Order: sequence, then structure tokens, then C-alpha cells
Amino acid sequence: MELQVKQRFTLPPAGSHMNGRSDVTGLSVWSTAKPLLRRLLRNTEFINKIKGTKQNENPVVRILELGAGCGLLGMGLAAATGGAAKVVLTDHEDSVGWLQQNVDLNHSSFYQGSVTVEPLSWGDPTHMTAIETAYNHNANMNSSHEDANSLQHFDYIVGSDLLYDPTFHAPLLETLQRFAIPNKTEIYLGYPPRSKSEEQFVCDAANYFDVETEPLDHDDGKAMLAFCRPR
Repeated sequence: MELQVKQRFTLPPAGSHMNGRSDVTGLSVWSTAKPLLRRLLRNTEFINKIKGTKQNENPVVRILELGAGCGLLGMGLAAATGGAAKVVLTDHEDSVGWLQQNVDLNHSSFYQGSVTVEPLSWGDPTHMTAIETAYNHNANMNSSHEDANSLQHFDYIVGSDLLYDPTFHAPLLETLQRFAIPNKTEIYLGYPPRSKSEEQFVCDAANYFDVETEPLDHDDGKAMLAFCRPR
């Protein structure tokens, strides 16, 4: 599997189509995206479970990536699962154009329509409702056997380097709860322990989820994995 990713490490020049951005957080691959992708791809049970759900060429499993940035993590999962998953890459509105460019750049690596891009600012009711409406409709069209109450939700939610700013913890938890199915959705969050912010998120998340943490890569203890399941 080979993916191409466009990155930017400085603000765009005045007059460019991306002028007006205040930061570059969504324009580069953050440190735990690659190790989290490698960890998930090595998990043969995880990959085979997704591949085994494909029915009549329609993807049944839904994967949501939060704060996707360049989209490496979600695109990698889409490419590895051979069209068995519908992968929705999300980020704030300033970043979705850049994210879509990366999806277009790699369109030959995954099945047509298996990767889509949506704006999502965590906790934004308009964004969350739009995603629920769009993917509830698609699920009804493709998977009549699914439980009607869970069609707008996701089987897997993934994200890398999302926990560094404690001011985002509450809206992130709200978003996770909105899209997760109790006793079904699995959430994989990779993060480097930069400060106590990440530890605080894990403590806060434990109020709503069953949470387990462990080194993301056992050969490198610097990055961590938080595995969460809603009760």
C-alpha cells in the first residue's frame, strides 16, 4: 500500500486560496498518525472483521476519523480494507479543502466512494446533524439488516494527536458520544503524552466510556493508545 500526502508547514501566502487560516494544524501529518495506522493494520482481527462484513459490493462498516488533517490514517484504513468500509474523514472547515485534495490524489488506492470528506468542528450541532443525515440515508440504501436506531452512528472512530488542548476535551467527548453506539463502537485514539492534558482527557473520558491505555508501539513507549468503548 502506497499513499501520497500533501503537507504544508507554514501559513499560505497572502492572496492564495487558503489565505485567512490562523494555523497549520490540519495541513501536516502529526506524529502518531503513522504508528496508529501501523498498529491497526497489524491487528489482523480488526482488519478481517471489517473485510468480512462486505455484502454485495456495498461497504457495511463505517469508520469516522476526527481531526483527519491530511487524511493519512483514514485513507490507509480504506486502502487496506478493500472497499469493505465507508470511511468519513472530518476536520474543521478551513481544512476540508486540503483534505479533499489528498483524497483526490489517492483515489486509485481505494474503491470509488469509499472515502468521503465532511466538515466537523467538534460539538457543532449543525455539522453533526448533517453527517448523521447523510450517512443514515446511505446506510438505509445499502444495509437493510442494520438496526434502524444505529444507522447514523459509526462502528469505529479513530483519531491521532487530538488531546493536546484541554479546551477541546468537552466538545470532543460530546462528539464521540454523539457518533458512538453503546457496546458496539470501538474508538482508537493515538497521542503523545506531551503534558497532563492527555491524562486529564483519559480521566474525563472514563465517565462515559470504558477506557484502556497502553503504549501505541511497544518498541517505542513515547506514543500512547487510548481504546474506548461507550457503555
